[in-house]
Amino acid sequence: PGIAAAGYVVFTLCMTIARLIGDWVTARFDAVLLVRLGGGVLAGGLGAALLAGHTATSLVGFALVGLALANVLPIVYSAAGRTPGRGARSSIAAVTSTGYLGYLVGPPAIGLTADHLSLRGALGIAAALGLIMAALAPAVRSVPTEPAREDRRADGPQSGTASDGC
Repeated sequence: PGIAAAGYVVFTLCMTIARLIGDWVTARFDAVLLVRLGGGVLAGGLGAALLAGHTATSLVGFALVGLALANVLPIVYSAAGRTPGRGARSSIAAVTSTGYLGYLVGPPAIGLTADHLSLRGALGIAAALGLIMAALAPAVRSVPTEPAREDRRADGPQSGTASDGC
């Protein structure tokens, strides 16, 4: 019975380790590649954890999920901040709000689906969402843009610069 929490502990530990080296990783590898690999590893790791008949294999699967997801959110925030035609603050707020919606809706949706299928089936849908994440990875591609008007005046006029009248 005490082993049930081990999956969460392994997931969290691996996510923490990957976050600590995340800046090093994201400086060396393309964001699209990292999100695409993250989605694929999420699908494979969670799939392995769900299909494995052994505790050790399941724990390795949860470890892979933690490693896969660790730096996806920082990459998405960074991409949101570079959205052409929108200010960084409003774009990041939209991404954050969507994330909070997922935190609120996700667990009850998994529970409801588990009632109709099984917990394995419900989490299998989450694994399949990893493949969708991989397919949507090009959305984080860097697009060089001019700073949005909102960002240029975020802290008011800079010392030594003229105000734009807003």
